[in-house]
Amino acid sequence: MAAVMAVSLLAACGGPGSSAGVALNASKIEALLEAREVDAAVTADKDLSDAVKEAAGALAARTFEEVDAMDVKGLVAQKAGVVPLVCEVSSDAPYWGDSPLQYANRYQERAADLLDSLGDGAYKVAAARFVTQDQVKSVLFVVTAA
Repeated sequence: MAAVMAVSLLAACGGPGSSAGVALNASKIEALLEAREVDAAVTADKDLSDAVKEAAGALAARTFEEVDAMDVKGLVAQKAGVVPLVCEVSSDAPYWGDSPLQYANRYQERAADLLDSLGDGAYKVAAARFVTQDQVKSVLFVVTAA
């Protein structure tokens, strides 16, 4: 069961304090997992995507050091109304290149890595990019049970 994530892709993150949702293609994530022999169904969830974008906005109002010290999983749980199975803040460094359009992009690859660690199951995935006040470009990934 493959569904395209309905997460909006906004313009690239701007300066400090900015954030944007990330479009994730569930079909491509599932194909990556299938190649790893993981039977996972990835579905879209607008409420989770909105909560992750809101959390990323809150993280963008802080420095990277403050984000690193925060309970980000708790923040996402508060906004989403569900405790995530996985909640990760990663670097969104420019050397982390994108693939051609027909292949999974770096965000879908990372989402598949996170789901692979959970194994077979049904999941919801969302991601959002943000830039901290000290200009650290980051991405927030969240996985919940479907």
